[in-house]
Amino acid sequence: MNMMFEKQFIEPLQKGVKIHSIRVDEKNRWKGFRVIHFKAWSGKGYRSSMIDIIERKSMQSTQRVFMSIEPDGLHMTVGTSELFGQHEKEEFAINDGFKDWNAFEDYFYPLVEKMEDQTYTAKLIHWTDKRY
Repeated sequence: MNMMFEKQFIEPLQKGVKIHSIRVDEKNRWKGFRVIHFKAWSGKGYRSSMIDIIERKSMQSTQRVFMSIEPDGLHMTVGTSELFGQHEKEEFAINDGFKDWNAFEDYFYPLVEKMEDQTYTAKLIHWTDKRY
C-alpha cells in the first residue's frame, strides 16, 4: 500500500530516524500487516512522478492518536498514554521525522485548530517494534 510523504520527511526516512507516521484513516485501510511502499512526488506539474524513498517494509501495528488544543499548546495521547513530559514529546516528534517538538507542534497545531471541535484523531502507523 502506498504511503506518500512530503519532501521534508524524505531524509529522516532514509536515515532511519522517522520510524512511524500519523495518518487519518476514516476507511480503516491501515490494518493487518500490509506492505508499505514509501513514496514521494518528484518534479512539478505534469512532469511529476512518484518515486520510492526507501525499501518496502511491513506494517507492524497501529495506535490511536488523539490531539487537542489546550491553553498550554498541543495535547497528545497515543494509545492510552498521554505525552506529558518534554522528553516524551521530543522523542515522539523526532521519531515522526521532525527536528523537535516545536516543529511537530508548528505542523500539527494548525490542522487541529481548523477542526470544528479542535480535536484530531488518526492512526500512528508503525513499521518498527516501537510503541508508546
